[in-house]
Amino acid sequence: MLKLIHKQLDADLIKISLVMATLFCLLFNTPVFLHNFKHYDAPLIKSIIEFLKDFTLVYLFLFIMFFGLTIHRKIFIVSTFALFISGAIASYNLFFYYNMPNRENVRYFFSIDPSKITEALSVRLIIWIIFSIFIATYTMRHFKVETTSLFFSRLISALCLLFTLNCIIVPPYKLLKSYFPISYLHNVYQHFSKQVPVKSSKNSYHPAATLLDLRTRI
Repeated sequence: MLKLIHKQLDADLIKISLVMATLFCLLFNTPVFLHNFKHYDAPLIKSIIEFLKDFTLVYLFLFIMFFGLTIHRKIFIVSTFALFISGAIASYNLFFYYNMPNRENVRYFFSIDPSKITEALSVRLIIWIIFSIFIATYTMRHFKVETTSLFFSRLISALCLLFTLNCIIVPPYKLLKSYFPISYLHNVYQHFSKQVPVKSSKNSYHPAATLLDLRTRI
């Protein structure tokens, strides 16, 4: 039975999903780990245990997400580029400006005047985005992502994709809402579904700045 299941699972897709999950976690969630545990007041051993728990859950979700995207080669490529670009922007803002994406910032992000986008760009962010795209491109070319012909593998991918979409709409664990990409994808979903009204805040950021480096506060 195990041999039959093993034959029906595409090892190459599992491998690239593991690699992509590792890269996304290290590149874009490292600032989140630093942010969340910066002021964590607990003994060292307990802090390490909490960190390992967070890392394991986030990494497992990322693996499920990327494996779900392997249902089709084009879906995987387009989604991976979108995730790496958005992850680069979100991690940059968090690392340099301590700004976690919330509903209000997402609203500002999508209300930015296109003519002001270039004003919000910074050289550091452009380099970070280009580097992220390069890493994603090199990895996908190295592992040669292809649409699998194995029925069982495609079935598991479809289930993983449905689970990922459900997590974006209704995160099953509060922890996931504080890590990328659920942190901003969930807020983007709520923004477009109009489920949660966004209230103005004194601490919100200027729309032109919220896009990339959030240099100007209201």
